[in-house]
Amino acid sequence: MSGGGAHTPPRAGPELERPATTVQTWWPEICAFIRTGITNASSEGTNRVIKTVVQPLRQERGPERVLSPEVRISRGVHRAARRQLSPAAR
Repeated sequence: MSGGGAHTPPRAGPELERPATTVQTWWPEICAFIRTGITNASSEGTNRVIKTVVQPLRQERGPERVLSPEVRISRGVHRAARRQLSPAAR
């Protein structure tokens, strides 16, 4: 080895830069999970269900729309989820 100069580690490729950036961005939340074991997975799952149910409803809007039993049920699921997630309900 030549003497005196500081060693510069090789630069990570793009396949590692994106995950590294994500971990760096979310590090406080990752540490909170490691410390407490508490996640927001339940609320994330509820949000996914709401989005999955609501998206087709948004595409079907119009005067010719007939409220089928499935639509009425999904609206009820959406309302119940909103009430459950509402800060005022707590």
